[in-house]
Amino acid sequence: MFGHGRTLANLARPVGPDAAVGGWEERVAARVRSRARPLRTEPPITDDSDQHQPLLLTVVQAARVLNIGRTTAYELIAAGELEVVHIGRAARVPADAVHQFVARRRAGVHGYRAGASPAASPHQERPGR
Repeated sequence: MFGHGRTLANLARPVGPDAAVGGWEERVAARVRSRARPLRTEPPITDDSDQHQPLLLTVVQAARVLNIGRTTAYELIAAGELEVVHIGRAARVPADAVHQFVARRRAGVHGYRAGASPAASPHQERPGR
């Protein structure tokens, strides 16, 4: 099927002068090991205050921190309960706003501005949309 008496089982075996020399598997394995690159590992995450912490999170990152879904995070933003900063067309959540949101929820207060309500949301429909 593979020509010249070769079968699927012996296709990996060398043909020619190397066929008579034993230990070809070990030589191949040693060659592969010598060419293998070490795995890159990220440094461990520590709670050092020296570490750089992002000031702004994407909505998806903020949702992960809060352990909620992306859609729920956008609903909280639209309701004025989770603060958002727009940079161009990108929506970013300040890192401290996530902590403030949790603190307000624990205290039973809703909205990130005094008297915030869905009607006073900064994300009202724009004219012409």
